[in-house]
Amino acid sequence: LACHMKSWSTQRRGEYIYNIARTRWATHVLRYAGIRLTVEGADVFAPDNYFVVTPNHTSVLDIPLVVSLVPNGRFIFKMEIWRIPIINAAAFWGGQISINRRDHTQSMTAIRRGIEEWRTCNLINFPEGTRSRKPEKLGLFKYGATAIAIEKGYPILPMSIRGAGAALKKGLHTGLKMGTPITVTFEDPIETRSLSSEDIPRITREVRM
Repeated sequence: LACHMKSWSTQRRGEYIYNIARTRWATHVLRYAGIRLTVEGADVFAPDNYFVVTPNHTSVLDIPLVVSLVPNGRFIFKMEIWRIPIINAAAFWGGQISINRRDHTQSMTAIRRGIEEWRTCNLINFPEGTRSRKPEKLGLFKYGATAIAIEKGYPILPMSIRGAGAALKKGLHTGLKMGTPITVTFEDPIETRSLSSEDIPRITREVRM
């Protein structure tokens, strides 16, 4: 299969790998964890309607939650992920977008190149940049997701995850609290087509709220 995939486009590989992750990995992880999941606003997704999705980030459980709920997704991820076995292979073959958080120019260039290779996807970016140690408190949101959404005209879709940090805190890969209730809410999309770079700080604050 890997030999055949080498000849596939980034989009074809990405859609194939993401669908496997969604149907054979993420749902099984959540089922094993006994998560009592409530989802609000997921009907916002429709064919030919794509977003920059901005989830908050408090737990490694956020990843399977996002994958299971966001169709046709594509992560913008920090380059440190390349150090994690299996995940790094899925990211490479799946056409995910790797950025250096310390290099804004590289980050924006990588995102622009990624979008040109595969436009019809929901871009997923954790605007806090890393997991918050305090589940009840949002970290500062960086401007990157808002900037690329405005530049490319994608609506921004805020995604609120409540309860994942209580189920499995940052810094822990064991100690999962089975059966924890988690609520995921997709807020109202924020249109960006009429906005400019001057609106980035204001819109980022609005996304964080």
